Amino acid sequence: MTSEALYKTIFNDLCKQIEEGFYSKGDILPTEAKLGKKYNVSRVTIRQAIQLLAENGYVKKIQGSGSHVTYSPVKTTLDRSSKIRSFSEEMLSMQKVPSAQVLKFELTFASNQLAKELDLKEKDPLFYYERILSADDEPYCFEYGYMPTKHFPDFTITNLTGSKMRYIEEERNFSVVYSQQIVHAILADEKLHEYLDVSLNSPLLEVTHLAYTKEALPLHKTCTIFDSTKYQAHFIKIK
Repeated sequence: MTSEALYKTIFNDLCKQIEEGFYSKGDILPTEAKLGKKYNVSRVTIRQAIQLLAENGYVKKIQGSGSHVTYSPVKTTLDRSSKIRSFSEEMLSMQKVPSAQVLKFELTFASNQLAKELDLKEKDPLFYYERILSADDEPYCFEYGYMPTKHFPDFTITNLTGSKMRYIEEERNFSVVYSQQIVHAILADEKLHEYLDVSLNSPLLEVTHLAYTKEALPLHKTCTIFDSTKYQAHFIKIK
């Protein structure tokens, strides 16, 4: 068996053990030396297998501490294609406590592209924000977005620490009835590695959406980046 086939076989075996709960979230994997002895391979081969685990979101390597299991078998289903719900609503439905940490909140002006997407004039004012959304104090996603002052003149940082959807619907009396979404996979860079506590280059899910009223008025644009070990996309297609 080639070296490449060996480390992939070990990777698959460790994945199975983690997924089946032999190693739980927060556990530290055995050392490279112990794993090498167990699988009768070199430490280099073990290191390659663990690197693959880290890249796929199963473990986080911490210098001087070892490889910590980050995978959780319980996933939150992202069902926004069939039902629009806020992050707070999703987490509360799972008996989790939602929270938000606002990283940036500022006034900016619409680019030509944003103006087209949000039915604004170029350089119209908007609020731009960045925040980390957590459940039970564990980071789940990084979100950034644009809120036109035309629709949300009294939008404040306080509205971002709670449910943004509640502010939109209850305080501004807008009803969001559908959204246009674009979903694609990305890899964690330095910033997302820090914000979401994931390994560098681990797979993440990015969802960009424009929210609309029943009159087809585009209200706001949001981009949410999810830890793919906690979220999965669920789409319903109807013939």
